[in-house]
Amino acid sequence: MEIRFSRTEISSINNFKKSNGYNSIDTGNKKVDVPKEESFEYVLNSAKSGNEMAAVQIDEWYRYCKPRSSTEKCVLNQIKKAVDEIFE
Repeated sequence: MEIRFSRTEISSINNFKKSNGYNSIDTGNKKVDVPKEESFEYVLNSAKSGNEMAAVQIDEWYRYCKPRSSTEKCVLNQIKKAVDEIFE
């Protein structure tokens, strides 16, 4: 059975965190470090097995990561493919 998440619901979780001040930084300029490939694979496997918070993490990486090197660009491309795979 393939598990897929609603993109709207997952994005609303990240937006809820921003609007309630859980993050003290200005979200307009929010930058998130690109994860290491091993970390990304672990979170992706968790999302595929139904972990909703893993899907939230992937959405946050997709929306806010800015690659600084060619290795980070490769990981970001994998994140973009994962978004297509796990979200409706």
